[in-house]
Amino acid sequence: MFHFTLLQDGGTESCYRTTLRFETIQWSHAGEWLLLVRSSAGIADASVLLNVTHASGYSHAHIRSASITYLLLCLTLQAILREHRR
Repeated sequence: MFHFTLLQDGGTESCYRTTLRFETIQWSHAGEWLLLVRSSAGIADASVLLNVTHASGYSHAHIRSASITYLLLCLTLQAILREHRR
């Protein structure tokens, strides 16, 4: 289970740029994940690749904070909203 914070900083009518910040990421979390988003407009899903890198000078097994921006999520939400408007 991840602890995360969703940060929304605006957008357009059908697309929001959103950052999902995870705390305590481990090397084993790297790989492909399925992202599901549900709202009153419907459900969107996207395959997201999480790449965990080692910051220079950092030697712990956990990365305390990682920010991931989901462009694919934006495109998926646009497609779903277009379908709901028809």
